[in-house]
Amino acid sequence: DLVQMLETRGLTINEAVTQANDLLTAHPDIKAIYGMYDEAGSGAAKVVETRGLTGKVGITVADGSPTTIALLKKGAIQGIFCQEAVGRGIDGTQQVYNALTGSKVTQDLALVMPLVTADKVYSPEAKKVIARVFPPSN
Repeated sequence: DLVQMLETRGLTINEAVTQANDLLTAHPDIKAIYGMYDEAGSGAAKVVETRGLTGKVGITVADGSPTTIALLKKGAIQGIFCQEAVGRGIDGTQQVYNALTGSKVTQDLALVMPLVTADKVYSPEAKKVIARVFPPSN
């Protein structure tokens, strides 16, 4: 059962910590928290870890920053719906290039958000998705 939805526009990690604490206090038997973006998920993961609930309260998030990828790898977050920001840029740029060179242009590009889970984060498929999410640091 969905117990509560919270407005999270412009939420920082510290604000997410407050909201997650309040949520877990009001609903101590909660099974999972979904954060609409990295800060919400990171804050919730911090609270779950602090309360000793890692593995008891699942955290799923959208986006896929290096911070949330690291939390996924250590098991603090169980899943990330990855927004392929880099991949979208590559795909869009390819379509512009195609248009300029007279090649075939795809009119509609799907905005997919593949789910990467903690148990699959090191798989070749997950690594391919993660590479399309955030610019490499080197």
